[in-house]
Amino acid sequence: MDINVIIEADGPIYFAGDTASHIVGWQEGAALSACRAVGMICEKVKAAKFVGRRDLALCRANLAQG
Repeated sequence: MDINVIIEADGPIYFAGDTASHIVGWQEGAALSACRAVGMICEKVKAAKFVGRRDLALCRANLAQG
């Protein structure tokens, strides 16, 4: 199976572990895979916070205009 397919997020589900790395069968592969998955989740959360802040600012501006 193609590693690029395995490491893609499937909605809210992220796969990590030695089988989701190029170092299959080793703890290092599992740890690197976990770091990659956490980084992907972190980027998704940061993007959601940014959008949320932008939406909040637009909402406040609309309320101020009245």
